[in-house]
Formats: sequence, C-alpha cells, structure tokens
Amino acid sequence: MKKKLYCTLCVLMCIASAQAQVIRPFTPRYYNSSVRGNIVYVSNSIISSAGIGSGNPGTGEPPPTGTSKDNSSAGINIDVDNPAPTTKIAFGTVWNYHATNAAPANSPVGVDWKQPGYTMPATWNVGASPVGGAGKYGYSSGQATCLPSGQVPICTPLAAGSKYTAYYFRKTVSFTAAELSTTFYAIQLNMMRNDGIVVYINGTERYRNNMPAGAVTYATLASAAIAPGAAEAVSTNLSPSFFVTGVNTIAVEVHLRSATSADMSFDMQVLGLDNGGTQNSSTADLNLPSCSHVLFAGLYWGADQGTSGTDSTWQTPGYNTVKLKIPGAATYQTLTSTQTDKVSAAFSPGLPHTGYLCFKDITSIVNATSPNGTYTVADVIGPIGINNACGGWTIVIAYSNPSLLPRNLTVFDGCTIINQGDPPVDVGISGFLTPPSGPVSCELGAVVYDGDRGSSDSFAFKQNGAASFYNMATTLVPLNGTQDAWNSKISYQGTVVTTRNPSFQNTLGYDASIFDLPNTLNAQLSNNQTAATVRFSSPSENYSIHVLTTSITQYNPTFAFDKTATDINGGLLVPGDNLRYQVNYNNVGNDSSTNTIIYDNIPLGTTYVPGSLRINGVAKTDVAGDDQAEFDFANNRVVLRIGLGANAATGGNIGPGVSGNIQFDVVTASSCDVLSCLGSVRNEARVSYNGKRSGAVLYDSSGVTTSGCIIKGPVINAVSGNCFSPKDTLLVNGCPTLSITLPWAKYAGYTFYSAMPFIPANIYNPFTPVTSSHVYWAYFSNGPGCSDTARIQVIITPCPDIDDDNDGIPDYVEFDDPVALQDANGNGIPNWK
Repeated sequence: MKKKLYCTLCVLMCIASAQAQVIRPFTPRYYNSSVRGNIVYVSNSIISSAGIGSGNPGTGEPPPTGTSKDNSSAGINIDVDNPAPTTKIAFGTVWNYHATNAAPANSPVGVDWKQPGYTMPATWNVGASPVGGAGKYGYSSGQATCLPSGQVPICTPLAAGSKYTAYYFRKTVSFTAAELSTTFYAIQLNMMRNDGIVVYINGTERYRNNMPAGAVTYATLASAAIAPGAAEAVSTNLSPSFFVTGVNTIAVEVHLRSATSADMSFDMQVLGLDNGGTQNSSTADLNLPSCSHVLFAGLYWGADQGTSGTDSTWQTPGYNTVKLKIPGAATYQTLTSTQTDKVSAAFSPGLPHTGYLCFKDITSIVNATSPNGTYTVADVIGPIGINNACGGWTIVIAYSNPSLLPRNLTVFDGCTIINQGDPPVDVGISGFLTPPSGPVSCELGAVVYDGDRGSSDSFAFKQNGAASFYNMATTLVPLNGTQDAWNSKISYQGTVVTTRNPSFQNTLGYDASIFDLPNTLNAQLSNNQTAATVRFSSPSENYSIHVLTTSITQYNPTFAFDKTATDINGGLLVPGDNLRYQVNYNNVGNDSSTNTIIYDNIPLGTTYVPGSLRINGVAKTDVAGDDQAEFDFANNRVVLRIGLGANAATGGNIGPGVSGNIQFDVVTASSCDVLSCLGSVRNEARVSYNGKRSGAVLYDSSGVTTSGCIIKGPVINAVSGNCFSPKDTLLVNGCPTLSITLPWAKYAGYTFYSAMPFIPANIYNPFTPVTSSHVYWAYFSNGPGCSDTARIQVIITPCPDIDDDNDGIPDYVEFDDPVALQDANGNGIPNWK
C-alpha cells in the first residue's frame, strides 16, 4: 500500500549553529505509509587498504574489536570480477642494493642512480647477508636478506647504535606495447617499507610515502617510525603511461625515521592489473522471501579519504558514474548519478576529508527480472594510493511481502558531515502510527563513510515526548561497541552479512548496517506514537552520512488485491470475445479502511459492456447516483464503492480480514488495426481508502496471483484470431424503428465522435440511440503510427403514413405484423389488402 501524498511526513534538520555540516538535508527518497514489507541492504565495500590480509586485502576481525587493522594505509581497489593480476616482479626477488652510509655517486659523470642509463659502481651489492640474497631486505624486521647498517650483528644490530639512515635499490621490469596500451589498466606497486619510501620510474618520481615534501637527500629522515609487520605495507596504482615499451628502471630509496631506528625493511611486488572492463568490483546477494515485490531500489555509492580536506584531485572525470551487473546478466550497464554531493573542508572548516556521494534509482532495472541473486558493482572511483581511504556501494531495497507485519517504511538520503565535537544532527520522523497495543518494532539503518573502530560516535533515537535519547552506540546492540556504532561493518540485525565477495568483517571505513532498536516492553518506542527523532553525533570521530532508513510497525489497513480475467465465450481469446474481470480484495492490515473505492480504467482495445457491474455478485446500474457503482463514461472507467455503509457518494468501511470482489465485462476489439497495435489486453485496478484511526490517504494497485503469490502488475490477455478491417459504414433505420444504436461492440476499442476535430467536447456515447441522420466517426489511437478512423453515416428515414385499405392502421405497421402478410382466405391477396 502506498501513500498518495508526502505531506504528513516531516523531516527536520536541527543543526544547532553548525549549519555548514549539512551539505544536503536528509529528505525522503522513498516513503510508504503502511505496507506488509521491510527494508534490506545489498551492500559491499570496494576500496580496501594496502598490506591488510592477502589477495583482495581485508580482515576477518569481527566487529566491534580489531582496531589494529584499519584504513590508515594507502587505499587500493578491490576487484573480484577481473582476471588475476599478472606478476611482473614478485615479492622476494633479487634487487640491486646500496647500503654504505651515503647516497650513490653518479656513474658515469652526470648520471645519477635513479636514471636508466646509470652504471652501478663497485659500491653496489656489497655487505649483505647473503651477498646476492633476495627480498625482503632489511634488519630486525623478518627480512630474508640482511643489509649492513653500520652496526652489528648485521641482521639484528644494536637498537641504540647509530645506523645508516638511507638505503637504495634498483631493478628493471619489461612491458610489451600491448600490455601498456590494452592489457593493463594500471601497474600496481605493493611495497613493504620501513620507514619512508620514494619510488622513481625511469628517473621520474612517481610515489612517495611517509616522507616530507621537497627535495630528498641522504640526510632526509622519514616522517614517522613504522613498526615491523602489517604497518610496513603500502600500495599504489600507477598509470601504464609512466612506463615505456621494453625495459624500465625502478629506483627506490628507503629512509629511517632516525639514526637510532631499531628496524628497516624493503620489498616490492609489481603487478599488471588486467583490463577486464573494471578497475574495481565487488558483489553482494539479495535473497528476498517468496512472494516479495520490490517497491523501491536505490543504488548509493561513494568514496572518501581522510588525509586532506582540500585534495579532490583523485575524483577524476566519471566519478559520478558506476557499472552495475544484475543477477543473471553477462555484462555491465553504466549508470550515471542523478544526485551527486561532495564532502570537503570547504563545507566543514577543519575537516581533513574529501569525498563524494552518488545516487541512482534502479527500481525498474531490479524489477526487469527476478530480483534475487548476485549484484556486482564496478568502477567506483576511489582515493587509490592515499591513506585513510574508504569506499563502497549499497542498494537500498524496500519490498512488500504478505507474510510480514504492516510497517511504515522511509528511505532518507542526504549529505551530512559529522565533524568531531560539532553539535548533533537530528532527523525528525513522522507520518507513522504505532499499534494501540502489543509490541512495537523499529529497525534503523544507515550508510556511513569513515567510521573507525575504537573511535567514539553516537547513533541515538528518541520518541517525541521522551525525556532523553537512547544511544545505539552501545554493546547492548550486537556488533556495536561502547560509543561506537560506525565501526566498519556491513550487518543486518546484529549479524555480519556474509553473502558478499569479498565478505570482510572489517570493511575498513565503510558502514552499511540495519539495527533493531532495543525495545523491550516498548521502552524506546511505545504504542500510539506518531513521531520520533534520530540523532547523529560524535565526540571524537569524523564521518559522513549518506542514507538513513526507518522501518516501524504500523497501524493501518492494507489490501491484498488481485485480478482475474475470464473469456466468457470460452476457449482462446479471439477478437470480439467478452472478458469478465474480477477484482478480489482482502484487508490484510490491522485497522479498518474507510471511504473504500475501487477504480478500474477500461483497458485499451476494449469497450465496456453495459449492465455488467457487480459487487459481491449483486448487480449494479451503470448510472451514477442511484447505488454503489457506475460506469464513468467521461473517464472510461468503472467506479465501485465497497464496504459496510457504502452508498452512491462515498465508500464504506472494510475491517481487518474482510474480503470480497467486484466484476464487470468488456468486449475485445475485432479490428485488425487495433489488434496490430496492441496484441494483448492489459488491465490493472486501484483501491483508494483511508486509515480509520490514522486518517492516512492510501491506495493499493492490483496484481495477478501466480504460484500462490500476488505479483503486482496488470493482468494480460493475448488476443489472436480472425479480425476485420473497418470501412466506412452506412446505417439506415427500418420501420417502425426510428433510432439506431452505433455498433459499439463491432468497433470495440474505438472512441465515437459526433464531429471533427476529435476532441473531448465532440465525444459521443455509443450506448445512446441516434434519432436523427448524422455522420459519426469511430477513432482509435495509440500514439504515432498506430491509429484508425472509420466514418459512419446514419440515415433515419421517417416511416410513411399510408393506409391503403383505409382501416386506420398505417401500412408499415401492418407490414411489420406477420399476420398482415398472411393470406387467411387463400385468395392470393395478403390480409392487409
């Protein structure tokens, strides 16, 4: 059941002097006042962090714990739909190294160590253990080859001793022209570095991490100390244009944080990322229960980085597009955002983030086939190579299912920055009515960017009139931590959703979760409530909110509403047959409906059969004002007021569990011109009503029962068989009849006009007898190239008042009397003579 108007839904944004946080206020993208259904997310992250896990890096740490692994390292793409990368240089291979307490000297003169033309002198590849060993290089860091540091022992030098502060490496890698132009969309460098690193490709700097800006010399120190292990890993994707066909030189310098650093390391893997049509991709599954119908499907995607509030250079052209592959599809379709918002310090001073948020309504795409199955989203532009990166996508699904409780469903979206310490952001919710008794259920969900484990935030709820907010950032809500609701998880009702690829339990800065509001004894949301507030805040964390969803048990009527069509003539439906439509209704809600009225437009390619209206088997007239139904000729529809107390003006009440039906007949087109345009007859009804207690103005559309499920949509009947091509027609009355009825059944599907042009003012009711000579037109149109017109000439001839036998009876009357034409006395003269 759907709401006709959004006027009863109030959305308030209370920012308490921090208006700059709200880039776009939360407003309802989808709203359904009452329906047996719910909201679910189909969601996954698509940006991960370097050095965490293997393959597509991620983590199996269940929320809310696991703060040792977060998105603080460089952002990398997740790509499950591309071929495995091509390894050009593996981890653990041999590199040329220089470790001598000085930068390498030029060789030959004027050619420095970073250039392809550099010739390595004898100072290279000296002193390691083993001398020609392979990576990982370093000391006190789990290395395979120990490098000299100026202290002993070589593999585990004294921590306090002064060590060499910079180490240099060179290696070549080759690419074919095809690899650089077609095969690879990016060259990925996965590195282990301790502490800072600078990478040069053919003499040009292409990557720098944990190093200060400006010129780098041997004496330049790293920006921070790195601990051995996972923190050593960083990754970046480079453009193939940085490389040349043939041999390329990779030169690397690694710098310590200080001369007394306790450890050092370097290793590198070089991968060619195959261009299989995507630069990143991830999947998630939808599995709605039987008899479900998708009412709304909204695709939300975006990305964020938390290193700089002014760096948006990573948001390259096309960031507002995305690729989607629906269940069963072999290829992607490219979608463009219809609502794009950006996040940066320009909107919230001091915010160290830039990001973007996008939306596309994909309801029709999801409903084009069975909605259940695997969805793949690809090519979400992200801050690759930038620390503190995150990104992902969520399809918000609102659906109906007759087995579920009536619920009030709302999908809000907007763009709001929660900057640590700022005043809270409140979203006011209204337009619902909780049941007058019994338990009340409320599900709250949100899509959030850069929620970190262990950082304090708040996600709170308060019904109107309550003394205080209930903070869902509590361990009483499964998977949430103390003051930590947004902790990098994709979950539903306290369980991590695993029907994803990859199915990381720690999604490294991306949250898409739906929570059950703890509501024992209706402590947080009680009976007879109509409004509440959801509050986002944070004492110590920065995050962005894209989506808020609410699903609240509702007190309203709602109808199971299905339609059948029966060929009264039997057998296959052929041109000119009569169809009997029956609409079955049943109030499956928990309140009575009032002013309940069914409207049903006469389907294109048919004509209503007069006198066929019935409510629960009882015949009703076609005229308005005398009973509960009429044929509305002006709008070519039937109107039936149903329920207890229904009359000629208003619909009646239908209580929970009360059912019934209505019927009417149509005749299908016989014209080849009409049938060639249509091929089939489609019909769908609508029931309009109010909630008795809520007063909400509601409606439902009919569906078709298939395998025990009512599938929303029209009943469709194919028409096939012999048809005719209408021609201009002459109609003449026969005495004693002085009127003619236009052949509406033969011209079923046509509209009759008494004059040109064919405008509403000239429409003629074909059920009204014609009593004078006139020209009429039967006209059918279903858009350009699909129309037909037939001219109908009507001649009404007065019957001659001749009485040849002077008996006072006009001859035409006697002619019309079979007895007058008989020869009673057998003299060969008709009786009338």
